[in-house]
Amino acid sequence: MVNFRYHIVSLIAVFVALCLGVVLGAGPLQSRISSGLTPATSTASSNEALAQAQNNSKIEARAVAELAQGRLAGSLNGVSVAIVTVPGSDSSDVASMRDTLGTAGAQVVGEVELTNTWLSADSATFRNTLATPLASHLTGLAGDAGAEAVIGQAIVTSLTQSGSEPDLVKQILTGGDTPVMRMTKDPQGGAQAIVVVAPRGNTSANSQTADPASLASQASWEGLAKTIGNAPAGGLILGDASTDRSTLTALRRGNVPATTVDQVGTTQGTISAVLALKDAHSSARSFGVGSGASAIFPPAQ
Repeated sequence: MVNFRYHIVSLIAVFVALCLGVVLGAGPLQSRISSGLTPATSTASSNEALAQAQNNSKIEARAVAELAQGRLAGSLNGVSVAIVTVPGSDSSDVASMRDTLGTAGAQVVGEVELTNTWLSADSATFRNTLATPLASHLTGLAGDAGAEAVIGQAIVTSLTQSGSEPDLVKQILTGGDTPVMRMTKDPQGGAQAIVVVAPRGNTSANSQTADPASLASQASWEGLAKTIGNAPAGGLILGDASTDRSTLTALRRGNVPATTVDQVGTTQGTISAVLALKDAHSSARSFGVGSGASAIFPPAQ
């Protein structure tokens, strides 16, 4: 009898559970189940929209490149260029710059990498110490040049000049356990123009309330920006100006005399930089769509 009652209770429990499942499934749980399935549909739609946007971007990039071919071809014939990268620069942006310079007829004679020693707050004391021997081997320094400007001029000298003094400057920059610069392709002092390819979305300080690390980074950028124009055919920085704290925004806001081009990582930015390099020695200008830009593209020559 006990066993029979046990089975009766078990069967009743099963039927009650089934009834509850039907009621809840048709009522309160139905909306939850439906909402639980919705994100999958939304995700699929989002992925489709993203794919379409990426495809449109590629089409627009090709269109910009084709439209610019006429202006690019031969615009830098015979100009030797050194490409300078910094911590965080994207290798694909460097490759795009190299190819576009080639299309314009320029020769990429050098590729160098500035290290964290050039940029970091932890190395600020080292840079101040290094500036003294560097300054003794440089000519044309401004009387009020700070350590970062001295190092900037040393970088330009090592890329654009040859001889005993420039070679010694290069040795100081690249030697030791914490070099300021590494040579991927040594231009042997033969570069006439310099293009700095900055990282995408990098930031710098634009006020004295910023943290010390940002202030050190800003000083390094300013030192380089003030001096790349001293290259025989000039120089420029291709970087980011998408926010108020972007590096190029800070340089432009500080009226640093340097030619800058924003939209790094895009076909538009790379082409604009190559076109701007033709007259980068004449005056400091700002191109792109970011804060402080005076025009999207350099004017037609």
